[in-house]
Parts: sequence; structure tokens; C-alpha cells
Amino acid sequence: MADLVLHAAPRTREEVIRFGNGDKERAKTYLLALYGFLSSKPENTRRAYQRGIREFFELWNWKSPEQIGVAEAAYYKRWLKNRELSDSTICLRLAACQSYFEFLLKPTEATGLALITSNPFRLVTRKDCTPTPYGRSTPTEWNDFEKILKSIPDDIAGKRDRAMLMFFANTGRRRAEVANLKVRDLNLTSDPKTYLAKVKGGKLQTYELSDVCYQAILDYWISANRLTTLSANSAVFGPVNQSGGNGARDPHRCLTVDQVAKILKRNAARAGLDPRKFKLHSLRHMFAHDMDASGARLQDIQTALGHSSPNTTTIYTGKLRGPAAVGVQKQIDAIRKKASKQAEAAIDD
Repeated sequence: MADLVLHAAPRTREEVIRFGNGDKERAKTYLLALYGFLSSKPENTRRAYQRGIREFFELWNWKSPEQIGVAEAAYYKRWLKNRELSDSTICLRLAACQSYFEFLLKPTEATGLALITSNPFRLVTRKDCTPTPYGRSTPTEWNDFEKILKSIPDDIAGKRDRAMLMFFANTGRRRAEVANLKVRDLNLTSDPKTYLAKVKGGKLQTYELSDVCYQAILDYWISANRLTTLSANSAVFGPVNQSGGNGARDPHRCLTVDQVAKILKRNAARAGLDPRKFKLHSLRHMFAHDMDASGARLQDIQTALGHSSPNTTTIYTGKLRGPAAVGVQKQIDAIRKKASKQAEAAIDD
């Protein structure tokens, strides 16, 4: 129990007493409820909810749940907005608190009665901060992406960064799917070469690995002397130290999603571009738009992105497509080469 509630519960004796409205037994009941609530959540959701719940009650000096009203809940929302957090973060924190209070409304086994009489967060609207399924991401322009690639240094870290960013641009994968990619997920002996990705919902899907991605990954592995030490559980894209060597860092462990996101922003800044305008999800949008422009069917784009619903896919493409085109990947490459030539011509003029 201690591990589950450690990051969400009061820590001092005074906080515990306030949490129970002066009643230690009631405080214990609330803590048991918190344990029951968090233990029912998946690990990632639990971590996010722990932070939101603790943040809210710390804001109100561990006022007891029964003393919390709509005013406190509404103020928390304003407080989050004033911190200029993203809409998705604000919604997640509010959802954490609303879910916990909803849990407290359920009758307990001991008494058959709920611990509180109302959920104040039900009256706090989230319509003005609820993000679209994919936020405000827009496609990265291929010409800008090329600038980023060309600015990447040719050391080991640079080869890792280039291979990873090319993988994003040519597969449309989510950042967690790339960060957690293992050697065992690659089939480099098949024709064509393939990789496995765990898409949303935990489902494993097989996708084609383009030759340009394979060559970039191989170049990185050779430069980092990883070929002789790779195992099935090795990360495809591992950490390197600032000097370019592997150093004391384990090159076989996976990068975090935050580390992966920083790679794009760092290299965008190196290319003289505004890093605030570049997100990994924008590369996913770029891939979807280029696939759409190549003439791919909506169903093909949906499958490539790992969407469960075609409605989500239309957020990326903006329209439905007709019959499938032959050689989609080649047409995507042709579209991008054309964009590069147009950019070069504009510079020459």
C-alpha cells in the first residue's frame, strides 16, 4: 500500500489529521480508498493520477475530501491554466481528481455508505481545455525536416539521432513506440525487412521497414560498435554520452520518451529553426500527409498509423481518399524529392 499512495498521500502527521477533518480513523478510511482507487489503474495512469491528486490536496493544505466544494475544484483548474500547462495535462489532472472523488461516492463495504455526498469536479467543465485526439499538431514541412537532418553532426550521437528521426519520418510511429523499440522487434532477414510495433491498446502489428531506415540504423550501430554486443533485448536506439562514445551509459537500454522528444528539438535548434515549433507528433502528421498525397487509401493510412478508427485518421489527412495507389512508399519519396528541388530552386532564384 505504501508504494501505491506514497506520491499521492499526506506525509506528515498534521497533514493526515487535516485530511481526515480532525479524525484519524476517517483519514485512514480516505487513505484506504486512495489505495483502492490507484491500485485499479494501469501503471502509467496511476503515476499521472498520483501527481494530480497530490497537487490538488497540497494546494488546499490537505483539506478533507468532504470539505472540498466546487469553488476549490474550479480554482484548481484556474491555477493549472495560469501555469500555462498544456490542455492535455490540465485535463489529465482534473480527470485524476474527478475520478478519485467519484470513487469516494461509492458505498463502502463496511458501512454501505459513501464517504462523501457529492463530486465537486462534476461541475467543472473541461470543454475549454479538452484537446483534440492529437492536440494542435500540424505536419512538419519536409524541407524543414531536411534542414534538421543536414545539420546533425556525423558523430555517434548524430548518427543515432539521424537514424531515429528518419525512422519517425518514414514510419509515422508514436514516440513511445520508437523509444521502446527493441532489436527483437526487427526482422532483418525477411524480404522486405519488417518491424513490430505495440500500438495503442497493446496490440502488436507488423510493418515494413524501409531500406533508408535500415541503412541509417545499421550505420549508427556500426559507428557505435554495437553489432557484436546487440542482444534481443537491446534498444534499437540507445543512449550515448556527450562526447559521442558510449561511456558509462548502457547503450542497450531504452531512451525515455522525454529524451527522444528533446533529440528533435535540439537538432531543430542546431538547424537554426525554432525548436518550439517541432514536435515528434508533427513528424507523424507529415508521414500521414505524404502518404495521403501519394494516393494511399484511408484504410492503408489508418493501418500504417495504428488507428482503431478511420475517424481519427481523417484528423491527419483532412479528407477521405479514393482507390489505393501502387508503390506508396516510392510515391512518398518522389513527393519529398520534388519538395526538396522546389526549395533549392527558390534559393537559387
